[in-house]
Amino acid sequence: MPEFLTYSKYYNVEDAEDITQLLYKNGIQFLLQKDKELLDKIYIGDSIDPMIVLKIQSNDFEKVNRLLKEDAKRQVATLPTDYYLLHFTNEELQNVLTNPNDWNAFDQGIAEELLTKRNVEIMPTAASNTSAYLYKPIEIQPLFLVLQYILSAFILCAGVVIGLATIYAYKTLSNGKKVSIFSTSAIIHGKIFIALGVVRLVVFLVWIYGL
Repeated sequence: MPEFLTYSKYYNVEDAEDITQLLYKNGIQFLLQKDKELLDKIYIGDSIDPMIVLKIQSNDFEKVNRLLKEDAKRQVATLPTDYYLLHFTNEELQNVLTNPNDWNAFDQGIAEELLTKRNVEIMPTAASNTSAYLYKPIEIQPLFLVLQYILSAFILCAGVVIGLATIYAYKTLSNGKKVSIFSTSAIIHGKIFIALGVVRLVVFLVWIYGL
């Protein structure tokens, strides 16, 4: 059975009502739940992030994207005059279409319809979004890498925490594909961080208990 992955996040259930109704109408399974990690942060008072998470099956991402784009195109005429995309230049609207991982499907539909109404030819790559789904993993900057090595070598368990966070960090692209946030080289460093953390822990235990 396909995995349920986060499709979008909202500040409250009401904000998600339009899309959940669209999903229900088209027979698409979804989960709407509170983000436990974010709620934990709220308890200590350091987060104002959206807490309601909408999850759909990974193989439904493309279908939902199409549905939202079609819905957006129907709503262009009724958008409030202060809707931000209405004030975008043609180049900025093209950028929305060529970067689906940075813009939601609804805004992409709006952008495409606005360009059409302005009689602007949509760039082929923007129309297909084939190459736009490619994700460039993050490379850890040298200075930050050195700092991580220092922390891993001298602070108890820091290496394990940093390493696990590097290896298992991922994001879901707008087509439903899960990819590692960090590059292959960064993940290799992550494994080294874990090794350093384990060595640091063993040294600490030997020093404490004289094993």
